[in-house]
Amino acid sequence: MNKYLIGIPCYNEEGTIGRIASQSKKYGTVMVVDDGSIDGSIDQIQIPDVLVCSFHRNMGYGHVLKTLFEQAKEYDGLITIDGDGQHNPTEIPRFIKALEQNKGDVVLGNRFLSKSSIPPKRKDVIGMFNKLYSVGDSQCGFRAYNKKAIDSIVIREDRMGASLEILKQAHEKNLKVFEVPCTIVYFKHDSDINVRHGLSLVETILWMTVWRKPLLTLGVPSLILLLAGMCSTYMTLTIYASTRVFVQSWLTAMMFCLLSGILLFSTMVIVWAIKRGIREMKL
Repeated sequence: MNKYLIGIPCYNEEGTIGRIASQSKKYGTVMVVDDGSIDGSIDQIQIPDVLVCSFHRNMGYGHVLKTLFEQAKEYDGLITIDGDGQHNPTEIPRFIKALEQNKGDVVLGNRFLSKSSIPPKRKDVIGMFNKLYSVGDSQCGFRAYNKKAIDSIVIREDRMGASLEILKQAHEKNLKVFEVPCTIVYFKHDSDINVRHGLSLVETILWMTVWRKPLLTLGVPSLILLLAGMCSTYMTLTIYASTRVFVQSWLTAMMFCLLSGILLFSTMVIVWAIKRGIREMKL
């Protein structure tokens, strides 16, 4: 019989975490990772047979997932479910069934396949990320991973962008992705969290793009800026030679282009060197 770790991220969820952890126990070994909560969450998860890992300060959703993936190496599969009450633990068997039937190495919960009433603004934002990653729901934290996925995925992102990093690695490592319907309950108080979440995802996408193609994303713009800087320098010196006056606009353009170009080029070299070092270490 397969052994599953039910991983529950927790940050200030004293009103729901105890119930979610208790209801999840029947499907596997439950581990709650408390991400530096400052409310009464830690008291609510002192439940028999529930494993607890508690951080002294808030480390971020991605860091929590790193911990869960590390612990899950001793199990046949990992199911992650949010501790805020948005997800229904009774739907965990759907994910386990998909894993055991080998439908996917990574099983995503898809709120769009269920009867969840999704706020229009959130629906539009999530839809944008879904198209970028070619999945039905890129932002649902209700997921499952088999042994192959657990051993293959290496999470580096500490914040909310880890959800996208996992999808990117699943694609790169040819992991099969499958989706099952799941219901989600929405709360009125999380609008500010959603804004931070969205900004974090945008930041992650930008950095992943730079990391994947540094020569294109940093090298080309740096060369264009350096070329523009040299043209501005020529014009600045030409005008000064005939008038003995530095034209402020040309001088500003020269400084901006040269400094920006040097900064981008230096960043490209650093990123490229780090990537090469990582590849050599793997070899």
